[in-house]
Formats: sequence, C-alpha cells, structure tokens
Amino acid sequence: MPEDGRAVRDWSPEAGRTGASNFTLKRTPEFLRLFRAGQRFKGGVIRARHCRNTLGIIRLGFSVSRKTGNAVERNRFRRRMRHLAREAPVGPGFDAVVTPQLKLREIGWCSLREDFAMLLKEAGR
Repeated sequence: MPEDGRAVRDWSPEAGRTGASNFTLKRTPEFLRLFRAGQRFKGGVIRARHCRNTLGIIRLGFSVSRKTGNAVERNRFRRRMRHLAREAPVGPGFDAVVTPQLKLREIGWCSLREDFAMLLKEAGR
C-alpha cells in the first residue's frame, strides 16, 4: 500500500475491466455528441443512441428519469447494464446512452439481456 493509505488500482481495460469510471459516460459533451451524431436503437425495453469509439471497450451513459422508478430500481437498472457490458464479447468499442422504455418494475432480466444483445449486434460487435 502506498504511503498515503490508498490502494493502488490499475484502471486499464486489460486489468480485468476494473474501475467503472472507464466505462461510464458522465460528461455533458459526451452525451451531446451521441445525441447529435449517434445512431438510434429501439428495443423492447430499452432505447439507445450509439456510435463507435476507438477505445475497444463499451462505454455506457444512462438517462433514467425519476418517473421510471425509485432510486433502488434506477440503480439496479444501471448495475445490470454495466454487467452486460462487462460480459460482452471483445470487439470494436462503442459508446451508448441507454434509456429504459418502460417502468423499471416491468423490465425483466431476460428481456434486458435480449435487448442488449440486439444493441451489440446493431453496433457491430
């Protein structure tokens, strides 16, 4: 452990994909770029705007309003989407802003997994 008491982490994609901050879009310019130039995807339970990146990883941003569910349900949706992105096969990377299409209580794990697989196929992975 370093002198300052913090653990050292390797944030590179090759290091077991640790560090969610590498795989999350958080800044307004990143969202605006996707909304302006990204391709649209509409599945059964999610909508997304996506475009390729040169990083070789999937980076996700989320637009989940309070109308779709409470904080627990919104965070569960985000965790599940990040899990699906981590489990995706290696291929060309893309950025996506994901929005649920239904109330979060109505979205099941299987339908979310199917829609994400369709998004991967459309994004060229």
